[in-house]
Amino acid sequence: MRLRGPIAAAITSLALGGTIAFAQAPVYGVDDAASRPTAGWLLTPSLGYAGAWDDNVLIRGAGDTLSGAFTDTITPRALLAYTSRRSEFLTSYEGVFNGYRDLNSLNSFDQRLNGSLRRALTRRFTVFVRGSAASSPTTELLELVAVPFVRLGSRLADLQSGVEVAFTKRTSMTATYNVQWIDFDRDPVVGLELLGGRAQGTSASIKHRLSQRIAVTGSYDMTQSTVIDNGHFDIQNADGGFEYEPSPEVRVFGALGFSRLNVNTFAAPRTGLSWRAGAVRRFRLGGAVDAAYSRAFVPSYSFGGTSQNEEFRSSLQLPFGRRFYTRSAFAWRRNEPLIVGGLRLKSTWIDGIVGYTVRPWMQIEGFYGGTHQNIDRPGGELNRNRAGFQVITAKPVRIR
Repeated sequence: MRLRGPIAAAITSLALGGTIAFAQAPVYGVDDAASRPTAGWLLTPSLGYAGAWDDNVLIRGAGDTLSGAFTDTITPRALLAYTSRRSEFLTSYEGVFNGYRDLNSLNSFDQRLNGSLRRALTRRFTVFVRGSAASSPTTELLELVAVPFVRLGSRLADLQSGVEVAFTKRTSMTATYNVQWIDFDRDPVVGLELLGGRAQGTSASIKHRLSQRIAVTGSYDMTQSTVIDNGHFDIQNADGGFEYEPSPEVRVFGALGFSRLNVNTFAAPRTGLSWRAGAVRRFRLGGAVDAAYSRAFVPSYSFGGTSQNEEFRSSLQLPFGRRFYTRSAFAWRRNEPLIVGGLRLKSTWIDGIVGYTVRPWMQIEGFYGGTHQNIDRPGGELNRNRAGFQVITAKPVRIR
């Protein structure tokens, strides 16, 4: 019995600890048994332990005193899924207990909640709802654009709804409406006041297949964001592009368009080029490699305003035989402020694991995670490295 599609992907994500990329919490291996459940209700409990050395637990920049400590991390997770001929439902919860052996005052508890529902009303019309909420003791873990890495409590909530329509066998469209809320703690010790805010927006994308291998694409999105105590910003992005699949294992895509910023003040609108490109290569024996680059205007919830965001991401997943595997990820991001008073940021994340499957429901892994950020201000260079081991257990259970 094998489960394919979003349910299997979600169970794999649970075994991976949500995502390998850019997380302080451990990154976990894939349980091959997780892809075997069939239709119906499925509960996947999971429990992980990690021990790691962190060389910058206070997340301080150059010139400050850096403190290192050994951390113990316990991660309980649970995923509940339901699938039928027309419907798919997923909800998952993750808690991360971080304990610092020599710095007990830094002990923390992260929480993440995700949910999604898809329903095919007809063969050509599907509706969906997706939502997530996260709470973290630092800004580093939520991967927020144009936000400096500091040990400051951060909260994020996101809700998205939309439709997928297949007009013909060759032409399809996806349209969404999205609401997002971001909040930060106030802490004078950190020396920064991050503002937070909220946003709402719509997006639409269309794809038309010219042949089995080539498709043309078009997309548009508009975001209205409100940054606390710093005004309103409207951002529009539009582009047109292509997708090319020379083989079932390879996909290449690219798009070119524009970004437009409107500020609800007397400032003149800003317009700039936006583009994105990438490639995905899957291997027949399992695993994949991918890389993608994008550039566009985005809202900034740290110091207020907007920024031009450039981002490159790449990941690699490879199995070695039946029991060994490796997984790695790299990301680079640059934020150029578009509003006076903003700070220029450059951020880099590196993550990697090597794992061994002891049993179908248990993996042992060694991992490394590194982050680097450079802010355009004195002492704005920050480096953080974590390395250690982890044990993860996860096993799906059918609910009859």
